[in-house]
Amino acid sequence: MTSGTDTTIPDPLGGNNVNQCVGLLQKPGCGSEPVLSGDRGGSMQLVTFGVLLAAMVFIGVRIARAVINGDRAKDKAAGIND
Repeated sequence: MTSGTDTTIPDPLGGNNVNQCVGLLQKPGCGSEPVLSGDRGGSMQLVTFGVLLAAMVFIGVRIARAVINGDRAKDKAAGIND
């Protein structure tokens, strides 16, 4: 009786020795490609990085505008650059 589905587990080390792949950071050639969108390096992780980057840019622009407007208000109050 064959179900027709693949029941083998992919090799997570990519054929490398375990000692070559153990470390603090994942080494090149070790591990497997992302299959699901939530896997390490998957599309959801990349979208999250993009959203965080856009939010940091937005916050930076808001801070820059606040500083510029504050400086203009101080200059106007002091009578500089009328």
